Amino acid sequence: MTTVVDNVVLESYLKKLYLSSFIRYHEAYAAEAAQSNQSYTRFLLALAEQEVLAREARRRQRRLKEAKIPVVKELCGFDFDKVPELNLRNPGHADQ
Repeated sequence: MTTVVDNVVLESYLKKLYLSSFIRYHEAYAAEAAQSNQSYTRFLLALAEQEVLAREARRRQRRLKEAKIPVVKELCGFDFDKVPELNLRNPGHADQ
């Protein structure tokens, strides 16, 4: 009974601290740590590492979205017929 209460309280605290990866992984990591006799420090290190990786990934995605970088396009999808003045033999220079 206290384990259930402890988990509810722990998840409540983790939500207040915005530690979403801790919430997602703490039970699985705790079971793994108990099974392999890992120290508390090693257990917390694994959770903290997961949190840092998740935050870096979200930060990278947010910054890419904010930068509004266009989607990478390839030449195979380019419609050369729309640019008749383009010199296909020397693409850096327009036909003169």
